[in-house]
Amino acid sequence: MKFVKQAALSVALSSLAACGGSEPEAPPAPEADVAAILESVEPIVQQQLEREVARSAVQYPCTLYDATVASVMLGGEVNTPNYTYEHMSFNDDAWEAEACSWSDWSDGPTLSVWVSRPQHFADNAVHCFGAMPGTPEEMLGGRAVWNFEGSFGWAQLHVCRDDGVFSVEIHGGPADEPAARELATRIAGDIAATL
Repeated sequence: MKFVKQAALSVALSSLAACGGSEPEAPPAPEADVAAILESVEPIVQQQLEREVARSAVQYPCTLYDATVASVMLGGEVNTPNYTYEHMSFNDDAWEAEACSWSDWSDGPTLSVWVSRPQHFADNAVHCFGAMPGTPEEMLGGRAVWNFEGSFGWAQLHVCRDDGVFSVEIHGGPADEPAARELATRIAGDIAATL
C-alpha cells in the first residue's frame, strides 16, 4: 500500500511538471541557514540605519543642535538626533508637528522638541488648543505653560505664538527647578528664533 501511494505521488508530480506546474516548495531552511541569511543581510540593514540617522540630523528641528552640543546642555552623552513627523491632537482638534529627540536610548537624559507652524494646521493658522495643564504666563512673545517634576528630572515648556506652537520636554535633566527652567527656556528661545 505504501508503494502504491509513493508511485501515485510520483506520477502526480510528473504530470504537474508536464503541465507547466511546479513541484512543491522545499521545506524551510534549518536554523543554521536562517542565521547565515540574517548575518549576510546585517550590513545592508546597518547601512540603511546609518543613512536614516544621517538624514534625520539635517531635518529641522534636529538642526537645532548636534549630538555634541545637546550632550553638553543635558549633562550626559546623547546620540545623533532622531527626526519624526507627528500627528497631534487635543480634545477634538488635530494638527501636525515636526519633532526631534536627542537621547542615548537608555536611562540617560533625553531632550524632545515639537514644532508646529501655521502650515501644520488645517486652516494655516496657529491654534493653541488649550496648551497644557498649568498656569499660562507671558514668555518668548507668546503664552507659555511650565511643568516640572523634580523626582523624575522631568521638565516641559509649551509655548504658543502667532507664528508657531512649540514644546520642549526634558527627561533625566536637572533635578533643580530653576536650572531645569533655565535650560528649557534657552532651548525654547532657540526654537523661537527659527520660526
